[in-house]
Amino acid sequence: LNSVFNLTVSLVKPSTATCTGSLNPITYTATYRCLFNFTSNTYTCTGPGFSKTGVANNPWAPRYGSSLSYIPGTGWVAGSGVNTLMLVYPIDELNGPSGFKISALFKVSSSKFLIGLNFLAQYPSSSVPLTTGYTYYVTPSGVYFNGNNIYSKGKSPAIGDLENLTVYIVPNAPYGVFDSTPTATLYLYLNGSQVYSTTINLPAWHYVYSSAFNNYAYIFSGQSNLNPSVMLGSWVVVLLSNAVLNAASFKLYSTYQLPTSVYMAVSLNNAPAVGSGLSLSIVKPSGGVTVVKPGYLGFNYTVCNITSNAVIFSVTMPNLNNLTSQLRGYPYYQYLLNVSYNGVNLLLNPWAAGSLKYYGLWSINNIPGGYSATSMGPYWLIIYNTTSNTLLYVFPLWNGGSPTLLEIYQGFYVTAYISGIAYYYTGPVKLPGFLNVMGQLYANYTAYTYSVLLTHEPTGYVMVSEVTRLPPSAPNPVTYTYYIWEFQHFPNQTLPYVYFSYTIMDCTGVGQYSGVSYSNYALIFITPSNTQNGVLLTYYEPGSGGQPC
Repeated sequence: LNSVFNLTVSLVKPSTATCTGSLNPITYTATYRCLFNFTSNTYTCTGPGFSKTGVANNPWAPRYGSSLSYIPGTGWVAGSGVNTLMLVYPIDELNGPSGFKISALFKVSSSKFLIGLNFLAQYPSSSVPLTTGYTYYVTPSGVYFNGNNIYSKGKSPAIGDLENLTVYIVPNAPYGVFDSTPTATLYLYLNGSQVYSTTINLPAWHYVYSSAFNNYAYIFSGQSNLNPSVMLGSWVVVLLSNAVLNAASFKLYSTYQLPTSVYMAVSLNNAPAVGSGLSLSIVKPSGGVTVVKPGYLGFNYTVCNITSNAVIFSVTMPNLNNLTSQLRGYPYYQYLLNVSYNGVNLLLNPWAAGSLKYYGLWSINNIPGGYSATSMGPYWLIIYNTTSNTLLYVFPLWNGGSPTLLEIYQGFYVTAYISGIAYYYTGPVKLPGFLNVMGQLYANYTAYTYSVLLTHEPTGYVMVSEVTRLPPSAPNPVTYTYYIWEFQHFPNQTLPYVYFSYTIMDCTGVGQYSGVSYSNYALIFITPSNTQNGVLLTYYEPGSGGQPC
């Protein structure tokens, strides 16, 4: 190097000491939608910047041993008795902080029918009224919520009639998801008409002590305000008896306050960096970067002040509400300011969670101060493949802030022990495509003697998995939910600005700050030996479980 210099770029707030002006924020809502068409057995998931299609049945699981059957061209067909079908993807305020909607379309096949939705459930259950989460269902005698008749619908549906049930949950602001009891307004709809509304509690992260691991960890759980003995979680279960499930869908909403005017200070060796250039880079995780020059998409900038140690830029960002959905992309796309000086480029993200907090515009109170993203696992899912005698451990990793790049070291195999006996080995970390319905991306690379998985961790959940092979001496996997599981971290999973904390599952712990008992269950799924018609999973209803953490 011929010379060494210190180039510094930072956001500043408008003031008389920097530049006078305002942030001119806009309200922008990102909407994610997944529609599962069971008649054609296809799904489509869309959101800002991405679209994904796949097999509708893949992320759904009926109860192990149930009589619920899938018939191609028709859908999920249920006879008498309460049949259940679980969505193996969490739906809660962590991935829908501004609200979430769940819908199901049924066809009545008998005068003695039951159709319904169990949501925010701690685990899947087949009893009605349910002992977990909240339950909305319809029978010939009326419309029910948690066992109470809430609406007289008049004429009972005839055989062959279509019935659409929808639940819409809107979290009440302000709220937080750490050591609190967030609430929401619940709206229930029948065939597009609202039939009921009430206030409900939501699950959250609660700090509990674990005697099993001799540490403190977060447990994701909640307590129903309608019945304190009922625990809450993130699972959606469809209920049906003498009916056909034709389709289901969910929508997730995230609302942001984004400044269209931001201010940057650029200094060189603690002096004004006169001659700096500025452009906008739209980074797309699917590949490619769009460089936006001044004057395009509403982006522009001016030098509004020169102080003793910095050049102050006033930057006009694109107004996303004026762009097409293909260009919009946020937060799946990231909008980075690229400052260049003498061949050196520095990137600054003015719409990251940390930047919005700095400007007082981050309205979602779900990330500890100083962080722009999170990486925490609220659940532990175990999928047992009876044919290959392997287990697939699945962790829904939650990112409550800006999309980030997650790096996981792959050069390890871990031996797991139960009562001091080695039973199985865990292998490389992967992303199970059949469960990641929201367009997650990943790649593997090898450097020197180690391998690393790089995955795009968007806002919301990404399903991450490890494959294990069981030796013949291993215990029956369906009994594993009697063990306490703690997710700590993947080796080399360290990134700046990403909040991480231990999380614990399949036990009951007392909240350190609330004194309330909270439970969380690890869930078992079994891949049947005959996976005809694309039915990949069946769920195994938890037994006793819930032992002290």
